[in-house]
Amino acid sequence: YTRSFEKGRRIWESGLTLGDMGTRRRFSFQHHERVIDALIASYEDVKQESKGQCGKFTGTSNVYLAMKYDIPCLGTMSHQCISFEEIVSGVFECNYNVMNKWSEVYDGNVGIFLYDCFGDKVFFNNLSKRMAMTFCGLRIDSGVEEEQVDLIVEKYKQLGIDPMSKQAVFSNGLNIERAVEIHNYCKGKITDSYGVGTFLTCDVTDCKPMNIVVKLIRGRITESREWHPCVKLSCDKGKTLGDEDVICAQDSDFSVYGKALGLRKTKDGDISGATSESSISSQISYALKMCENATEQMSTGVIAPTPIEKECAYCKYKGLC
Repeated sequence: YTRSFEKGRRIWESGLTLGDMGTRRRFSFQHHERVIDALIASYEDVKQESKGQCGKFTGTSNVYLAMKYDIPCLGTMSHQCISFEEIVSGVFECNYNVMNKWSEVYDGNVGIFLYDCFGDKVFFNNLSKRMAMTFCGLRIDSGVEEEQVDLIVEKYKQLGIDPMSKQAVFSNGLNIERAVEIHNYCKGKITDSYGVGTFLTCDVTDCKPMNIVVKLIRGRITESREWHPCVKLSCDKGKTLGDEDVICAQDSDFSVYGKALGLRKTKDGDISGATSESSISSQISYALKMCENATEQMSTGVIAPTPIEKECAYCKYKGLC
């Protein structure tokens, strides 16, 4: 309790807006509750001493403790729903579709979006102004925080949105010192807040926190459909999870699906393996002819599926076959 109370004082005196996200890797339930008790007590002390000129305790992601102590219950979505959406609508559209579905379900109370499931490039290339305006902000759970802040601020400005009207939530294994560094960097750029877990709920002498991660490995839309592998790429190589072949196919460092398309970057930065314009035109003509043939066959009652396994490996419509 004493250690947590002292941490709390440092947090609020540093001006941090911070909440507890430590349920998954906590030392124990009893310890977790003591941490919450200490954070509340330290916050009230510092707030009174500073006459409100301090940080802010935003609550806990633990539903029971939020209810018991009458504090806000906080959180975002997990990577899992975005990983699943990728097998439904593809890597380029999955973030947008999850944002759209999330906003329909929660109707104006959508909160913060966790954007790094397939890396920042895929997300920012497909972030619309409507979705950027709908969500309160973005959660930074991987990558170098300062670099991600710059990317977010630049994107908001491109969309004509004041970055200071939006929030960046940092949650990537932070301690107080690192959170203060990020807080100072964010000043005048974007409104910042922090979700801290292990550092609060499992900072126990002679105890190494468990690295517990819950992610999807495969999914299907209905019980009658085939299974599809699910992956998570993120902005950190060490946080990439899933089937190795699928991860390689969805290489976020090269425009996604770079390996699947047979493309790579040379040492000079050029693209190797790209198809010429005339070859693409020939392929389009061939594809149209095949579509005409298939339509003619189906109109005469020939509807047997004839997929070629290798050729269909990266087709998001192969489930139809």
